[in-house]
Amino acid sequence: MGFWHTGYMEFHEPTGESGGSHSAYVPKPPEFPCEQCGVVFQTLELLNMHRFDGHASRRARLFLQGRECGRSRTAIITATEPTDWTFDNAIGIRINDVDVTEDEARAMLCAAKGVVTVGLRGGHAVQDF
Repeated sequence: MGFWHTGYMEFHEPTGESGGSHSAYVPKPPEFPCEQCGVVFQTLELLNMHRFDGHASRRARLFLQGRECGRSRTAIITATEPTDWTFDNAIGIRINDVDVTEDEARAMLCAAKGVVTVGLRGGHAVQDF
């Protein structure tokens, strides 16, 4: 049975919308803004390319006696000196969830007993050690 067979058309009231009731709804296209510079992209792929090309930054790194520390636990069984610790590309340093300077971090790492959590902020990411 078609729409016209129900008798509904005789009792249909106009909605008063411009363009009539037959105009199709067109949703606004999605927008993907860059969090750092505010440029808006039409697709997520374009935003990711922009981030990679335009906002690339080196990650922060932690070195102990010239060797890069990884994200897994590092067991230190001998005493270290402040000169044994090196921070590369670190904008901010957190030791056990406390913001510290590089000199304070070196002193705390040398004096630490037990498990220590080190967070280095470099560019747009935080590296945990």
